[in-house]
Amino acid sequence: MCKLIIDMLPYQIKHFPQEDAICGKEDGVWKKYSAQESQDNIDQLVMDC
Repeated sequence: MCKLIIDMLPYQIKHFPQEDAICGKEDGVWKKYSAQESQDNIDQLVMDC
């Protein structure tokens, strides 16, 4: 179980991996991000800081 919000994505990847975990519009077109792709993007952002 997740105790912190930052634990939610790793928990989802481990227990309920999804290809469309996060969705949003880019240039008027819907874009889907998998749970793992989202985590990879977050990790890259953290490493770049």
